[in-house]
Amino acid sequence: MTKTKQKYKLFISENYVPVFYRPWYLDAVCDSLWDVVFHEEDDEVLGVLVYMIKKKFGLTYILHPSLCPYMGPLFYGTQDLGQVYKSLIDKLPMHHLIVQDYFHALPELKNKGTVTNRKYTYIIDRDVELGELNSQLSSDRRRKIRKASDQFFYQEEDQFSVFEEFLDRTFRVRNKSNPYGNGTLAKLDVQLSRQHARRIIKCVDKDGNIMAMGYFVRDEKWVYNLATGVDSSYAHEAMSLMIWNEITSALKSGRSFDFEGSSIPGVEAFYKAFKGDKVFYQSVYRSKNKLIDLLVKIKNPEIFTE
Repeated sequence: MTKTKQKYKLFISENYVPVFYRPWYLDAVCDSLWDVVFHEEDDEVLGVLVYMIKKKFGLTYILHPSLCPYMGPLFYGTQDLGQVYKSLIDKLPMHHLIVQDYFHALPELKNKGTVTNRKYTYIIDRDVELGELNSQLSSDRRRKIRKASDQFFYQEEDQFSVFEEFLDRTFRVRNKSNPYGNGTLAKLDVQLSRQHARRIIKCVDKDGNIMAMGYFVRDEKWVYNLATGVDSSYAHEAMSLMIWNEITSALKSGRSFDFEGSSIPGVEAFYKAFKGDKVFYQSVYRSKNKLIDLLVKIKNPEIFTE
């Protein structure tokens, strides 16, 4: 373990960081080395920046690992965020490319030469009254949830293999491969289960068929909707029931709920129906190599559009 990782481990033992920034989580999702840089003033840590670094073809990349919705800087205390942010960026090891999605609780950060793109998620804050939130749902959404509660058993599932097999089946029906089937989520699940930081939920119909499943990650302040799947062999609202029950559970435990937003129109509209606040988070890109810029513009042109 590097000295900076040791220092970081000590720091987060006394300061909150989201679950995705914790060493055991990063060890599970990063397929190359990860580390952290600090900004300090008068021996007080005012900022940290977690990163994953790769080297290939003589170039060095700071990239965002899969199954890690947020990464990058976090700030502590009262300070000039712009100055601290610049300091953190300057302390990163030499690199030719950086791509990261920042935590949604941060304000928009600017740095020379960095391309920023806004992504969005929906948030239900822990301070929202559950009764008030329920009253904001459309009558149609409330009806769908009530109907689903009569049709399905809402259960917690401890075995990850059940969730994995369900996703394999539902994606296969749509002639698509399971995006979580490469082993990374299975590896992560070992750590999340050990840390008591996940819930796997299933909605089962009266014939014993699983019709919807969700994988929810939690820390002391948040519940994150990391992955879901639905069996569409017949029309139903099991997903509505599952999401509403997880929102309810989060608020009752004093946690906020993060839908882990999607830009897919149908999915976004579904999340929006639960009356969360639409919140932006910042996706950053910076390259010091024109060939990399050209290749990225061809493969991922959305990076360069606001």
